[in-house]
Amino acid sequence: MNRRELLKALVSLPVVTTVGCSTVSNRPTAAPVAFTTMNLVFEGPFVFFMDNPQVRVFAPKVDGHSYMINDANAPESTYMLGGVAGAGDVQKTHYELPSGADAFRLSASQLHLALNNEKKPFFTFVLPAPDRVVALSARQAEIIDAFGNRRSAVMPTSYAFVYHVTDPTALALNPDTGWSPRAQGVPTRFANLMVAAGLPRDAQDPTGQHARSAFEELKSYFPALSMEVLSTGTEVQGGTVEGLSELIRRGSMSGQRYGRQAALTPTGLTSQIEKPRPRLMNVAAIQDCRTGGVIVTNP
Repeated sequence: MNRRELLKALVSLPVVTTVGCSTVSNRPTAAPVAFTTMNLVFEGPFVFFMDNPQVRVFAPKVDGHSYMINDANAPESTYMLGGVAGAGDVQKTHYELPSGADAFRLSASQLHLALNNEKKPFFTFVLPAPDRVVALSARQAEIIDAFGNRRSAVMPTSYAFVYHVTDPTALALNPDTGWSPRAQGVPTRFANLMVAAGLPRDAQDPTGQHARSAFEELKSYFPALSMEVLSTGTEVQGGTVEGLSELIRRGSMSGQRYGRQAALTPTGLTSQIEKPRPRLMNVAAIQDCRTGGVIVTNP
């Protein structure tokens, strides 16, 4: 066999017999980065009941609302998040809220608020006390606060609960909705989960009362809570959380604000025409119903 025939024979050998000699195939693969931080984002009208030793997050049932976990409609259930831990005590949770947002962070003992256990939310999250609570987006509002004072305030419309991951292999939502932190596309030490409640993108509000109805339903979880939202205004600068994309930090669960806009007024909701503001949408087709959540800490 001459040299040319020998080379042809070598080339025709199966790949599996030569791959061990390849410097390319022996190149070490990068190990996936272990998750160390969990960002759980809630956008829309939620009740956050910070009640030791657990935190319960309620999504009030509001006519016309869609309820989504990441990019899918969520079934009614009680959800728990495994593999994470937080401050261990709701009194030790660190809050990062814009100035004026204190009006929506309430003390159950100071205001004599008791949870209405007869209310049946669409879904509930039962969670450990987070390390941090960060208002990602907020808007200006005129309110009558829980003490009966008329004042200007800032209403957070989305929050991030930040946890440290204790067991990356146990990081999962129970019951399973199909969410996996490993499906984020690129290795990262941050796991992100987004939850939203609001009107579908194609929904209509012919009476102009949706935002008011949503906030009234939210208040019904604490019958003694008498605060009122009289009007809402422009968005204000929210906080930031490492590991979230810019779209999520700015409220990506909400749809773009085109055309008719709902706004709370003393006599109900009115509409106005605004110049369209293009905004990319990252996850879910939910409209901004201009109503945020209320945090109640017990005691």
